[in-house]
Amino acid sequence: MSTVSEREELAEVIYFLTRRNPEFKFSHTGARHTLRGFDNINLPKRASEEAVKKAKEEMGIDLTKMTWSNQKKFDKDRKTFILEHIWPVTDLLNECRKAKSKDEVSKILEKLETVWILRTEDIKLQKNNRADPEKMYEDMGIKLVALKDHF
Repeated sequence: MSTVSEREELAEVIYFLTRRNPEFKFSHTGARHTLRGFDNINLPKRASEEAVKKAKEEMGIDLTKMTWSNQKKFDKDRKTFILEHIWPVTDLLNECRKAKSKDEVSKILEKLETVWILRTEDIKLQKNNRADPEKMYEDMGIKLVALKDHF
C-alpha cells in the first residue's frame, strides 16, 4: 500500500461502497474496480522467484516498473505473467463488508498487495477464501522474493 493517507482515502470509498445494498451490483463492481485500479499506483514489491528469473534473465524486463496497465508491452496476450493479489479482492471486500468503521476498512486494506507470478504458478492457487495466503504460496512451491533484491 502506498501511503497511510492514500489508504485512508481508499478506505473511505470502500467503506461507502460496501455499506450499500449487497443486491445493488454497482456497489460491488465499483468497490472491486476501485481496489483493482489502485494497483496501478501501488507497484508490486514482490514476485515469485520464477517470475523474476523469466523477466530478468529471459526477457530483460524490470518488474519493479511494471503494472497491470503496461503489461501488454512485455506480455502481449498476458499469457506468461499475472499480477496476482495475495489476498484476493473478493476476500478483502467480504472482510470490508463486515467492518464497523472506516478505520477497520483501512486496517483490512493493509493486506492489499499484488505480486508478479507466472500463469503456470497461478493455476496452483485457490482463487479465493484464502485463510493464510502466504502459507498457500509456500505450500504450492511458489517462493515470493523482494523485487528490490533482484532489480
